[in-house]
Amino acid sequence: MRVKQLGESVLRETALAVTQDELSSVEINDAITEMQNILDGIQAISPENGNAIAAPQVGLSKRLIVLRIEGQFVTLVNPAISWASEDTIDSYEECFSFYQLRGVVERAAQVWVDYTDVVGHPQQLRLSGDAAALAQHEIDHLDGIFFLDKVADTTTVASVESVYAANPTRLAQVRDMIAYMVG
Repeated sequence: MRVKQLGESVLRETALAVTQDELSSVEINDAITEMQNILDGIQAISPENGNAIAAPQVGLSKRLIVLRIEGQFVTLVNPAISWASEDTIDSYEECFSFYQLRGVVERAAQVWVDYTDVVGHPQQLRLSGDAAALAQHEIDHLDGIFFLDKVADTTTVASVESVYAANPTRLAQVRDMIAYMVG
């Protein structure tokens, strides 16, 4: 299984901080490589997908996420939101760990994310819109939180079958992504 699926206990754990010594460890470096490879595999199936993943989704309970920003991977070690706007957006979300469902979550429209890069230097990303929502979604994973836990209006939750019923080509693509993730 490439991506851990709903029901796996690691997905509900609060991930542990990555220590300075662990930054250069084989375990962390292998996890980063695996996460990037999974994102590339997903993007090969669907170019608009494969933009973010959290370490618990590959079975590692560590505070580590990989984002694809403007086509480049950015690895965030021990990410934390240091500022979030009061303005919000409705984010129509999905999750590699239970890709069969979609739902709307209210997210901060802008966030600043403090993190350590892979060589141990403190960094900050200032994100807005979809990128801000994506970072919040992934950071939630590090605390064992799924987007479904944050859906205020449960009538927005829908299956991929219903969302893409009128678009069989996209539905087939989504099914291929699901097969890849659980394969």
